[in-house]
Amino acid sequence: MSKRLTFPEEKAQRIAVAATVACVLVVIVLAVFLIIQFVKIGELNARKAALEEARKTHIDENADLTEKKERLESPEVRYFLALKEGWRSDN
Repeated sequence: MSKRLTFPEEKAQRIAVAATVACVLVVIVLAVFLIIQFVKIGELNARKAALEEARKTHIDENADLTEKKERLESPEVRYFLALKEGWRSDN
């Protein structure tokens, strides 16, 4: 007859405990990893919002400066600025 191998109960219990501990450690490592990733995502979202705000500010400043430049380059303003600097008008 074939002899059936028996597994000592104490050894089976140690294996079960080791497997449980290993699973718990894997879960803890994964949870820590997820928390770190969520923190990084939050930091990147905050940085993205700050950069977007700075971009909008620069766009507004650029529009204001472009408008001012166009005003200063108009013939009427150039004429009055020249008169202010001492140029004489022949009219």
